[in-house]
Amino acid sequence: MKKILLLLLLFSYLILAKEDIYEQGKDYFYGMTVEQNYNKAFKLFSHAAKLDNINAQTALGLMYIQGKGVKQNDKKGIELLRKSAHSNSAKAQYYLGTMYYLGIGGKRDFNIAFRWIKKSADQNYADAQQNLAEFYEQGKGTKKDLKKANKWFLMAAKSGNADAQYRIASDYLKEDNIEKAKPWLLKSAEQDNADAQYQLGWLVLQDIVPNYEISFDWYKKSYDNGNDKVAYILASLYDQGLGVEKDYRQSHIFYQKSVKQGNLDAYLDIARHYQKGQGVGKNLIKAYNFTLAAARAGHRIAQREVAQMYRVGKGVKKSNKKAKYWSKNSESKRLGKCINCN
Repeated sequence: MKKILLLLLLFSYLILAKEDIYEQGKDYFYGMTVEQNYNKAFKLFSHAAKLDNINAQTALGLMYIQGKGVKQNDKKGIELLRKSAHSNSAKAQYYLGTMYYLGIGGKRDFNIAFRWIKKSADQNYADAQQNLAEFYEQGKGTKKDLKKANKWFLMAAKSGNADAQYRIASDYLKEDNIEKAKPWLLKSAEQDNADAQYQLGWLVLQDIVPNYEISFDWYKKSYDNGNDKVAYILASLYDQGLGVEKDYRQSHIFYQKSVKQGNLDAYLDIARHYQKGQGVGKNLIKAYNFTLAAARAGHRIAQREVAQMYRVGKGVKKSNKKAKYWSKNSESKRLGKCINCN
């Protein structure tokens, strides 16, 4: 009896030991409580993998594929992923399927990718469920089946996949069912899905009494998570002091970002800042240049403003001829050609 107890204790100790080593490796890999160090993470994962920790084995496979903490080696990485996948690791099955889908370490094969993703999804691995839904939706590796696609999108959303949650919300919004869309948007937005955060910011503004502070917060989070298109909205909110303290300097910065995206309205807003000296030094020449750039791109309001600038000589030499030219372009809704029209 004592021998059995000792064996059980030893077995429990080994399980705890390999889990502890794996967790230490994760700590170094992500830099959670220690300074990020891929080399140390690789060594700890290797140690845990030798103790048959499947998660560590999967992590090693991914490190080989990414070339983090070790020389990049797709073949070795996929070999480790396959070993873990055959040991029923949902995470390894998902990533192995992804490798086949992308053609990393071998020929691209949607059929094999589908099979591994399906195995992972059946174990409630959220990312695999999301991908499986896309396989069914697009008919990749399997017959196209929208009913199954919708089923797996919903399962992925319930399992916590932010993209799937946003997808479900978007479907409800297409049906104008805002009440059912909002909970899914919130779940997705709380996981830093930039599209969901943007959508929430927009929905708040549609209320009878808009809450600009909440709207601004969601828009800002969306921008911080990579949605550059929100720049113009943030600029406008800073410009008007809606949901945030009025700040022309911040507004100007975001208008500049929007200009780089080709937003013609932003050109006019920057021109206005230069005309009035809001957030920047007053500069009528720069105001003219930004207005002209928008006018040349076909912005009708900008064309009218350029005409007025030439009419009164604001930021540019007065010219009735050029004023008439730009006024005519504005009225005809098209930009013509003009020699020395600057």
